[in-house]
Amino acid sequence: MSVDFLKPDMISMPEKKLPKLNPKDDAQLRKAAKEFESLFMNMVVQKMRESVPDSGLFDESGSQKVKFFESMLDEEYSKISATKSNGGIGDLIYKQLSRQMAKSGGAQDEN
Repeated sequence: MSVDFLKPDMISMPEKKLPKLNPKDDAQLRKAAKEFESLFMNMVVQKMRESVPDSGLFDESGSQKVKFFESMLDEEYSKISATKSNGGIGDLIYKQLSRQMAKSGGAQDEN
């Protein structure tokens, strides 16, 4: 069984010298990549929480309130995780997109 879509040059791509992005575009790209990582982590945590059955510790009237505050807590944990992580999904997205932006000459205004 051969894998046609996987080519040797895709596995280990040599780093090429590319022009630098301007600092404003670079900062915006880094922020967007970290925000994406935060959203992704929040989705993962939500799915993990859904997989755990309710313990029955709280009464029915409070369960919606508890779930609401748990979702807020999960969102904050996701933001912190994305901010503190090194080598996470956000960093990989940033590296990939910064290479593409550098090849194309940086971000262009859509005005």
